[in-house]
Amino acid sequence: MRITGGEYGSRVIKVPKGDLRPTQDMVRSALFSMLAEKVPGCRFLDLFAGTGAVGIEAASRGASEVVFVESARSASAVIKDNLALLGIANSQLFSLDVGMFLEKRLAGDKFDIIYADPPYRGKDGKNWLDLLLNDIKSKALLKEEGLFIMEQRSSEKFEGCSGWEMIRERRYGGTILRVFCIELNKDSEKQDDL
Repeated sequence: MRITGGEYGSRVIKVPKGDLRPTQDMVRSALFSMLAEKVPGCRFLDLFAGTGAVGIEAASRGASEVVFVESARSASAVIKDNLALLGIANSQLFSLDVGMFLEKRLAGDKFDIIYADPPYRGKDGKNWLDLLLNDIKSKALLKEEGLFIMEQRSSEKFEGCSGWEMIRERRYGGTILRVFCIELNKDSEKQDDL
């Protein structure tokens, strides 16, 4: 797997063995094209980091800090190796379940961009999007003008969630990226388009 752009563009990173579903190069490239002006200098949170490719891509494109959260030990070990291989120092890696991370995070620790690529809804039937939207909002994890991006199977529907506005939705084959911001008061200005 290769980094698609920025300082580490074209560099190859390790991929852990197992049942991970890495974000495709085309999807990562489109994501960071969408976020181009928002990434430099941002605090970026990569939930369900898997290979770490999305967070590494953010670091490559100028994020001031990237926080990775991945519960699988083998994947966390590979992320740690990739960070060392590329010399990325402006990062933190938490080998925790995302729910536990969100529960234990430090008060006041806010991010400009939060990216989540959870397991596609499967046997457990969890609706990760609703769970994450509720947790991120209730714990004030996102800065006022921050963005939350969710990668899902393109067949998964979104019915809306109180307090959030979906500002963009893009399909890439069997994958969909949904971009959200915290819903603004009616008297406030709308979020600028990406």
